[in-house]
Amino acid sequence: MLKEMRRLHRYVLATALLGAAFALPSCSSKPPRFSTIAEEFVLNSLTFSPSAATAVGYRRHNGVPLDELLDEFAEPALNRQRNYYARFLQGLARDVTREKLSPEDQVDFDIVSQQIALGRLELDELRTWERDPRLYAEVLGNALFVPWVQEYAPEKARYYHILKRLEKFRSRVEQAKRNLKNVPPFWVQMGLAANAATVALIDKIAEKRPTEMATKFDAAAADAKAALTDFAAHLKTLSGPEDGWRLGPGLYKKQLQLVHGAPLEPAQLLAAAEAELSATQAELAALAGGAQKIKPMLDSIASQHGKREEYFPSAERILAEATAFVRAKSLLTLPDTSNLKVIETPAFLRGIYTVGGFNPSPALQPQLGAQYWLTPIPADWPPARIESKLREYNRYGLALLTIHEAMPGHYVQFEISNRLEPRGRKLLRTVFANQAFAEGWAIYSTEMMIKAGFAANDPNLYATFLKQQLRAVSNAILDIKFHTQNWPEAEALRYLIDQTYQEREEAEAKIQRAKLSSVQLTTYFAGYRAFRQLRTNFKGSDREFHDAVLKLGAIPTGAVAKLLAATPI
Repeated sequence: MLKEMRRLHRYVLATALLGAAFALPSCSSKPPRFSTIAEEFVLNSLTFSPSAATAVGYRRHNGVPLDELLDEFAEPALNRQRNYYARFLQGLARDVTREKLSPEDQVDFDIVSQQIALGRLELDELRTWERDPRLYAEVLGNALFVPWVQEYAPEKARYYHILKRLEKFRSRVEQAKRNLKNVPPFWVQMGLAANAATVALIDKIAEKRPTEMATKFDAAAADAKAALTDFAAHLKTLSGPEDGWRLGPGLYKKQLQLVHGAPLEPAQLLAAAEAELSATQAELAALAGGAQKIKPMLDSIASQHGKREEYFPSAERILAEATAFVRAKSLLTLPDTSNLKVIETPAFLRGIYTVGGFNPSPALQPQLGAQYWLTPIPADWPPARIESKLREYNRYGLALLTIHEAMPGHYVQFEISNRLEPRGRKLLRTVFANQAFAEGWAIYSTEMMIKAGFAANDPNLYATFLKQQLRAVSNAILDIKFHTQNWPEAEALRYLIDQTYQEREEAEAKIQRAKLSSVQLTTYFAGYRAFRQLRTNFKGSDREFHDAVLKLGAIPTGAVAKLLAATPI
């Protein structure tokens, strides 16, 4: 889940910081290359969220050290972002004629336009900073976590960056307290959990702070923790409508189309998903020898799992096996790199990353490496809950998760994207990666591995894949019906358990995730459906298709179709 992922860059267009962002150059006899314009847009956008800039590897902007700064949430900062969008659009209208651009640059032009529209939707209509306390806890947590784990500078320098950010926590918490209103009770609950995890993160980071800065660091950490404690007390005073997390049909449609970069209609996508669900159920029934035998078959597969303490070692072993398989089968041109680590999902992000996720290499410093996040199973969970989790992520489920997130799913896709040229195109298509492309590739490549014979053609792996396809399709059904049709939670939970055979722990986690997000859950089905069609239309070999698609970067799937049609094999 780039998605669940994540992504750290989900906040780039949700907060604002510097007023130094500038619009396009004034008119000249030689207009700038569009890649230069795209790069300017990405870098200026990153200044609005220094925590995201650190994750991308953008260190200084106009001489300002971004690693020492912290995202702002005050109205003047949001207005600076609004003004930047307006100036940038004016510059585009003045200096760029889309029809005169190359096909590749037209795609980048559209991505920039879509990202500005998404930013404006957030600023003026979604207004997340007024409703979701998790935004603050997670942004503050990311601001500390990235410099703590990402070795972009010597440890002492990174601890100095953390210190400077800790010193700003109280002011940001005060901004949050002023901003939040009408917060749904469930979001209060999840905000409290994320806030507590951020407090725990500060303690963990402080254990190894350099001795020479101990006095200042300890004082800043104590004040930051006190501010977060005040924030938790404030959150407990907030109230809002129970269903305040639902977007409603109008806002949902706007966000859906901008996130996908396509004129999707929610009702049509829902109908397609429901049809796909029925077709996948029929395929599972044929595999099991009858609809009534599906559950016994899946129950038998679910029982094939290891112990809780074997969860991480199993994922690392599967990753090594998948990497060797992709190389041996020559399924695509695999980057000659090995900079991926399997780590625990940051605690302050586990509200939405209940299973795991993927954090790509920083676009500007890819040598720092990528992370496959795996959410640990707590030892203090009741045995029945641990068993439910292990049954869902049994030996086959964990294998598919690892393929999806890492090899050859998100990790490979982003490693290739990080090699795009020119630099402006690479930055635009990685920092603002199209989620339907990313998730579509991850599911398509999982199916590709199974068809190529991974795991010695074990039929249980394919059966598990079909079960997970039911989950991917039901993600879209759940998301659309939750946000546009007020689908009752109890009915949705029963649907996930009965119609898609999810374990209760998984189904409840998916309900939680759907209440914490919107639209992202549709990207799995829509992206996979698009990849399936792209492969049908492509006339070359599988490897030629994989290489041709991945070298484009994560762009809207409609743009992929146009570029492939215009490019000879």
